[in-house]
Amino acid sequence: YSNNGKLYMSSSLNIERPVTKYQIISKKIEQEIRDGQYPIGHKLPPERKLAQKFDVSLLTMRQSLDSLEEGGLISRERGRGTFVRNLRRIEIKKSQKNSSVGLIIVENPEIEQIIRADNSAAYYQEQVKAIDSRLGDFHHNLLVSHTTVQDLINNRLPTPIEQEAVCGIILDGFIDASLVELFRNLDLPVVLLGNVLEHDPVPTVRCDFLRAGGLITEALIRRTAGPVVFATEAFRLLYTRELFEGYSNACKRAGRDEQLYTFTRSAVRDDIAQLREMVIRFRDKNRPFSLLLNYNIAYELVDIYREFGLGFADYPVVVFGAADFLLPAMRKRMNVVSADAGIIARTAVDLLEDMIAGESAGSITVEPLINVWEEDGEFRMNMEWRRN
Repeated sequence: YSNNGKLYMSSSLNIERPVTKYQIISKKIEQEIRDGQYPIGHKLPPERKLAQKFDVSLLTMRQSLDSLEEGGLISRERGRGTFVRNLRRIEIKKSQKNSSVGLIIVENPEIEQIIRADNSAAYYQEQVKAIDSRLGDFHHNLLVSHTTVQDLINNRLPTPIEQEAVCGIILDGFIDASLVELFRNLDLPVVLLGNVLEHDPVPTVRCDFLRAGGLITEALIRRTAGPVVFATEAFRLLYTRELFEGYSNACKRAGRDEQLYTFTRSAVRDDIAQLREMVIRFRDKNRPFSLLLNYNIAYELVDIYREFGLGFADYPVVVFGAADFLLPAMRKRMNVVSADAGIIARTAVDLLEDMIAGESAGSITVEPLINVWEEDGEFRMNMEWRRN
């Protein structure tokens, strides 16, 4: 500063460094994650799309993602993309060791295209949220990662699991017993989700689909004197065979013939054509039928029923599966029921926490409970799940 023509320098300069563009973008993405636009386990858009969204260069965008990755908010998996990790990870104390539980979603690209197209995202996001919420009760952080069957066959673990010590692992997806052994060799508590294996190499959370299929079918048999049609993709007869076995057993007990219709997966429009052909086939027998649809193209049934003058009162439909994308009005009329991702997730965390604490643990099966009633003359059903 100047005083009487003389220059003096301050001994305590406080100069703020300018915030760079990539830091601004990093903060914006972090806020979007906090606001729920990109939930835990969610895959971020490709770098180029993000660069276009924020109107920055690809280099700046990569610097922003580098910063988020260094902070532990996202993880990059080569050949797969960039995934949101966990906000709690940022806030957890560094002094805490082994504070993370790994959720590993094992994907099989070929099978994914067959049975998970269009509808798995909502179910998995609900499940991830439920796992994260329950882990928070135990002050554990969730570390979500994705891998493929082929990577596991080649003994390649997900990068986040290799880079960070975890105190336990929850496995979900398409795996077999030999792949589970890979995780058992890590000498960590491991819990498996779902009815993916005939036996349980590690403690597993299962759903009693056998009983679910029986209960749904019995309710439909009481509702209509016509046939109960079980409609599904051919592949699902292997993957969720217990549901069909429950249906088959209920038909035998009631003296009804099984009516099985299988879809051959090719393209969505072909599936809808097959759904229409199925309705025509059973409608032409001149007696009401009911439908247990184990496939997630049910949204087309409203238009198909309207086309042929069929009502949901006389031709009731129960949809079994992850049909979260259906409009509320369709859910109401089609009695959507499915496995409850929330109770499965909470049960898995409780089981894992027992193992982390050194307690012996075995598999747990969640049981179905159905409620049936009439509303506006239409058959209605919902299904809840509870621990046995």
